[in-house]
Amino acid sequence: MARPAEEITIGDILRALEGSLAPTDCTCDGNIVHCAMDGRCVTKSVWEKIKQSIDKVVDSITLSQLMEDYEKINENTSHIYCI
Repeated sequence: MARPAEEITIGDILRALEGSLAPTDCTCDGNIVHCAMDGRCVTKSVWEKIKQSIDKVVDSITLSQLMEDYEKINENTSHIYCI
């Protein structure tokens, strides 16, 4: 990776590996596909809030923080990183 671990978020990593973290197709960033319920779906706002919450969490944790957490949890074991 071209940036220091302090600047890379878990969100960056997950999106690079998995794509969108949206729980539904209709909440994907840049979504151009519309379902039959578009404009009438009462649960879309719920899914949008879930997506925003997921984004907020994964974008608030850096790779450096995750590595530090790993070190704390595994102080007395070998140093193999698993993400």
